[in-house]
Amino acid sequence: MTPTPLPKPRKKVLPKVSVAGRIERGYYDDLVRVIDGDDHFNRIGDFVREAVLEKIDRWKKERPLGSPVVRSR
Repeated sequence: MTPTPLPKPRKKVLPKVSVAGRIERGYYDDLVRVIDGDDHFNRIGDFVREAVLEKIDRWKKERPLGSPVVRSR
């Protein structure tokens, strides 16, 4: 008897990657305070993921064609 295959998702599932980075101790302490004081975030990873998405969205709005900002001399 072969097992029934699982149904495929209707939406395209994007692959996920893990990212590691270092931050200064003071920022980490602040990060822990935010996580502990806000019911919206359950884990540090949730907070960091949302922060990265917000930063990328802001970057895209500031550079609609995806080009870097040219600094005047």
